Amino acid sequence: MEVRQGAGSDETMSTQTQEHDLDSKLLGARPVPIVVATETHSFELDEKALEEILLDESIRDKKVAVVSVAGAFRKGKSFLLDFFLR
Repeated sequence: MEVRQGAGSDETMSTQTQEHDLDSKLLGARPVPIVVATETHSFELDEKALEEILLDESIRDKKVAVVSVAGAFRKGKSFLLDFFLR
């Protein structure tokens, strides 16, 4: 018995491979705080953490925007950040 693959199977296989590669990268994903609140209620940039992100091979040649939102409790910070991701 001969089994034939459809015309789009190579494309589907390629897409599945790309999705698997992305999933593999995301499994190692972790949040990296680049702006740290100090005890004096001011903010400091963690330059080493920022370098770790921006010099990564998968990001190095891409455009990156850093957005930091700070404010009082229940004032829409998460809403604003979620809005940017859409």
